[in-house]
Amino acid sequence: MRAGSRSCLARTPVVPVVLALTLALAAAGALLSAPERSSAAVIGNCIPGSDWPAERPDLASQVVALVNQHRTGMGLVPLNVSPTLTASAVWKSRHMAQYGYMAHA
Repeated sequence: MRAGSRSCLARTPVVPVVLALTLALAAAGALLSAPERSSAAVIGNCIPGSDWPAERPDLASQVVALVNQHRTGMGLVPLNVSPTLTASAVWKSRHMAQYGYMAHA
């Protein structure tokens, strides 16, 4: 550092910086302690509501069997069931049934 020059830190007023940091921490604390909105819970956590229509695994297995029968009849390999994709599809179908829509957007 050259004689007579001041560092950038020395030129920065301390009070505004401390105030800005305090406000930022307060805002972050308010966001973290805010109660979760119910609409975010319905859309964001992939847990079906207790009032949603019942799951029908019997129908799902029939659909897989019929699709695979058709595929093998056309010389194609049967599809494998993915538990992860099945869980996602079950949630989406129950969500659509509960809220009366048919879309995948």
